[in-house]
Formats: sequence, structure tokens, C-alpha cells
Amino acid sequence: MKFIADENVGKLCKWLRILGYDVSYYSPIEDAELIRKAVRENRTILTRDSGIPKWNMAKSCLLLESSNPTEQLKQVVEHFNLAVSKELIFTRCTECNVPVVHVSKSNLKSKVPPYVYKTHEEFAQCPSCGKVYWRGSHYENVLKRLSDIFDQ
Repeated sequence: MKFIADENVGKLCKWLRILGYDVSYYSPIEDAELIRKAVRENRTILTRDSGIPKWNMAKSCLLLESSNPTEQLKQVVEHFNLAVSKELIFTRCTECNVPVVHVSKSNLKSKVPPYVYKTHEEFAQCPSCGKVYWRGSHYENVLKRLSDIFDQ
């Protein structure tokens, strides 16, 4: 499932990418352009803008009820019955939406802090922007937050 999000739901976009979902994000963007991109790329629109679902071209759109990103995430996951699994978490760059690739530790010595290089063996990197990912405390914090959200 592919999504497109406008400036009203930027934090939701990041959380869906963390979960491994393909989410294009545009800010700012006119409603008509957002809808054209959604149709052209076969994406479901995620927005808080109540005017967007009224456009005839906006065939696949979810109007988010809450301004709270946690509540938005719950609404999207429940509405589309999305999987929330450890296998999918952090498989997509949170910055540019491109799937990350596993990279050899030896290629990253100058790209990560020395302590991280010494204490971690597995790394992933975005082939587009170069951002490097590893399973540090942020990974555990994300798992805890997701558990708090979905295991209630």
C-alpha cells in the first residue's frame, strides 16, 4: 500500500515510514497537485484537510480525525489493517522514503560515531541520501512506543 501525505500530517508520514510503508510527503502543496500526484502514482491520500475528499478526482483518501500523530497512526493502521512488525521497521529511509540497504560495517567507519562503530555490527544505509541506520537506543525506544500504542 502506498500513501501520499500533505503538510497537515508530517509526523504521521515519518511514523509510517518507520513502520516500513511507502509515503510520499509534500509541503507545501496545492490540493489539486496533491490529488494529481496521488492518482498518477496510485497512492492513498492522508490528510486533515476536509476539502480534499470532496474533489471528484480524490478517489482514495482518508480524512484523519485527530491532530495527534499517535492517534493518526492508530487510525491509519486500523483503517487499512496494516501490519506492524519488527521485520518491517526501519526498512525505509525516514527522510526520503527510499528502501534502505544493508551495508558492510567497514564501509561506514567515517560515517558513524566511533562508539557506534565499535559496538554495532549491522548497519543499513539509504542509497539516496546516505543516512545510516543501526539498532541503537532509538530502535528500542521506537519498539517501546509502538508497543505502547498498539498493545493497549
